[in-house]
Amino acid sequence: MIKTELNSSSDDDELVNPKKRLSKPLKSNVQTKIEEAEEDSLDKVVPFLDEETDDEDGLNPRFFENQHPVLEQERKHVCQRADPAPQPAVPDKWKLVPAFLKTHIEKFGLEEYRKIWVGRVNYEEGLDDVNNNVTPQECRLRDLTYSAPILVDLEYTRGNQRVLRRGQVIGRMPIMIRSNRCALHQMETLEDMAKTRECAYDPGGYFIIRGTEKVVLMHEQMAKNRIMINRNSKKELVCEVLSSTSQRKSKTYVVNKKGKYYVQHNQLSEDVPIAVLFKALGMESDADVVSLIGSEEYFIGHIGASMIEGSMLKVRKCRLRDLTYSAPILVDLEYTRGNQRVLRRGQVIGRMPIMIRSNRCALHQMETLEDMAKTRECAYDPGGYFIIRGTEKVVLMHEQMAKNRIMINRNSKKELVCEVLSSTSQRKSKTYVVNKKGKYYVQHNQLSEDVPIAVLFKALGMESDADVVSLIGSEEYFIGHIGASMIEGSMLKVRSVEEAVRFIAGKVKLRRVRNVSTEMREHDALDFLTNSFIAHIPCNDGSMLMKAIYLGLMVRRLIEAEVGIFSEDDRDFYGNKRIELAGSMLALLFEDLFKRFNMELKRVADTHLTKNLATPLDIIKHIRQDFITSGLTYALSTGNWIIKRFKMQRMGVTQVLCRLSYISVLGMMSRINSTFERTRKVSGPRSLQPSQWGMLCPCDTPEGESCGLVKSLALMCHITTDSDDEQIRRLMYNCGVESMTYNRVAAIHQSHIYTAFLN
Repeated sequence: MIKTELNSSSDDDELVNPKKRLSKPLKSNVQTKIEEAEEDSLDKVVPFLDEETDDEDGLNPRFFENQHPVLEQERKHVCQRADPAPQPAVPDKWKLVPAFLKTHIEKFGLEEYRKIWVGRVNYEEGLDDVNNNVTPQECRLRDLTYSAPILVDLEYTRGNQRVLRRGQVIGRMPIMIRSNRCALHQMETLEDMAKTRECAYDPGGYFIIRGTEKVVLMHEQMAKNRIMINRNSKKELVCEVLSSTSQRKSKTYVVNKKGKYYVQHNQLSEDVPIAVLFKALGMESDADVVSLIGSEEYFIGHIGASMIEGSMLKVRKCRLRDLTYSAPILVDLEYTRGNQRVLRRGQVIGRMPIMIRSNRCALHQMETLEDMAKTRECAYDPGGYFIIRGTEKVVLMHEQMAKNRIMINRNSKKELVCEVLSSTSQRKSKTYVVNKKGKYYVQHNQLSEDVPIAVLFKALGMESDADVVSLIGSEEYFIGHIGASMIEGSMLKVRSVEEAVRFIAGKVKLRRVRNVSTEMREHDALDFLTNSFIAHIPCNDGSMLMKAIYLGLMVRRLIEAEVGIFSEDDRDFYGNKRIELAGSMLALLFEDLFKRFNMELKRVADTHLTKNLATPLDIIKHIRQDFITSGLTYALSTGNWIIKRFKMQRMGVTQVLCRLSYISVLGMMSRINSTFERTRKVSGPRSLQPSQWGMLCPCDTPEGESCGLVKSLALMCHITTDSDDEQIRRLMYNCGVESMTYNRVAAIHQSHIYTAFLN
């Protein structure tokens, strides 16, 4: 405690030696005492302690602060005597701190708050009062606020010095009447209260704000940190806890959904099973969880369904508990977080429904009756279906036209047309070769107009007419049919590959409509020839020879059909059909959902990167696991197969498995559904084809509009699936098949040469 008494005898005297101010009294009309820092109003006269002072008393020569109006002039005289030479002003960083920052007791940059307290009640700044003591009665009469200063000890950097500022005022706190900070707190006798002109029976407990007595009403609320059992809006029992601390407030619920218990929280996007949450909290075994909840029989019976979701899922439990028999989809994700490269292994991005008795099913390797009896499953169950929310769903097989095959048909005008439906894992397209008034043209869904075959052959690298003739055929009837097309190519003045590409660039449908340069048009034309035109034929090392050979074969087949050498193809012939199974359909749906999932992640990342965030973006926190899961579950449960990428929309793809008998189950599993429109009254697709003998049942078909369109597979029929192209290609080369080269193009159509097509 430092106490200093300032006496005065004359107004003209000044301080002679500021370092000896404790021994010599100051001459002033004001008498001030510096009392304890925690109780006195230190915002008026505060001793400033500096760590680097040379004073033997430990006091800085700049003793008085610029806050007392009467001592301001004397402080200037003291400073002038102590520092006769002008000194450069040191910037005070405390004055540069914003006002809002002074109200927070925290460390920020070079400022550090050491202590905070509330001083004694006094007048507000700007009021002329020598005593500087205020009573509640005076605040009522003068419309003042009965308040006390809020003081802090602040340590900060000024220039190169570390300064400790004690008793800095950062605001004022209204004081409750008769509280421990009020002047009436310890006044219990009538005499003491009479001196302050206050009623001794005044209970206090209110505030005086600008002369008006204000009361803060008490508010009734629910108790915090207590377990409550209530009913929600659905009249279901819910256990809730409202957690409240000095730093956080949150709500936690435990709910029962169809016999399974979940945890809900305001920071969780979905409900979390209690089995998963117990494992996250360190309870690895089910016995630990049971010991925490209770080992009684009714406890174990209630939590049994919840423990299933944290362990291996069983087929029978999914039927009984209305669950989806699925497995998590895991990825190894490498991404950038801030300036670091992070590898996240086993990240879950969704769940995939699992077909019963597939290689991912728990029943896959169970062949004996004993193993199946342990799981309470029928050993004669054929499998091949899904369990979606407790319901058995079957994905029907779909019959469609074969892809990547040349077909000669007639269009709506009864004209012969050669068509190829190209299909790869990335693209699908249709290519037509048509005859218009003796000249042949190519039609494509990415071409705005028909392109002459002569121009297209030149764009594919066949610059001379002799090369085109060798691709189609050197017989007279072939030359006679394509002669008009060759003449048309010369009339268009297209003689080189560059001119042909430039001609096609004007016919390609552009993705960019505005401000398209010639180079961009030519680039789009080359991309069309490489990737879209006859998409299933690859371009090896930039050479389009294989596409030119295939186009020549299409023109040759069309001319042979026009001459009458071969007849047009039968679309209902079962060799031209393909069966689409559940695996390929799910793969197509998952590919579409996965690409939309990546686009959503990219959109979220772009949105956050445009903002100046304090913490680096962690893309893992924005992965929505329900995006792929809900898409797959919705398609299997409703049967609506919607693939936005290929603009494909099918209805009735899945049906509920019929369990009337064992034969009905087999019939449901082997049912084939045609994509042909059922409202069209056409007899061809509905009639019984001889090529279906031994593969389809000739009798099992419904009546009505589905007659002949819904068929059943024979019980002994086996469907082959896709295999790796590279293995088949290696086997073909080992058997003597030779690859096509430019030098051997003329030998394609010889009688002793046979062409083998791979996919």
